[in-house]
Amino acid sequence: NAEYMGRPEPHYSLGIRQRLARLFLNATDRGIVMESHTTSYSANLAASVFCGVFPGDGWSARLEDAIHHGCIPVIIQDNVWLAWENVLDFELFAVRIAQADLDRTEEILRAIPVERVRALQRALYAVRSRFSWDSLRTMLELPALRRDVTGESETRAVEAAMEATPHDALATLMRVLAWRASERSE
Repeated sequence: NAEYMGRPEPHYSLGIRQRLARLFLNATDRGIVMESHTTSYSANLAASVFCGVFPGDGWSARLEDAIHHGCIPVIIQDNVWLAWENVLDFELFAVRIAQADLDRTEEILRAIPVERVRALQRALYAVRSRFSWDSLRTMLELPALRRDVTGESETRAVEAAMEATPHDALATLMRVLAWRASERSE
């Protein structure tokens, strides 16, 4: 039923999840999986070429989940910018489908040439670290460097973490903040 992809209220997810559920709930024979809240969620993502990124009640990790599993994000939410979309060229690693074209989702995705799919996957792999907070984990894994109360070791821990993971989400955030600060000082 249409409640499958979320709550039944028509305003939830702008009705996108409910419409997709009506279109694809029984489409496994066509290679379309519409499972939510399942123990095989991670395996489904890893085995998929395209993964939906739809609105819900607010922030969701669907984009990051898709990216970390090597699944090309299919973004269906008009006028919504996702994390780093103002910094990274999402057209290189994701597919955006207008809500007006929702009923043509399968047709649109199947029409993407294999070469384009491979290019999207390569670009996806290249930006994957931008959606990971590995430098924070690295900092937490360096307790010996964090013991010095003078702050010197904390600085070394941050520097070591940033050197080990120079292109993660924290580094991206720092670059965005530096860029915005420089714009304001002009």
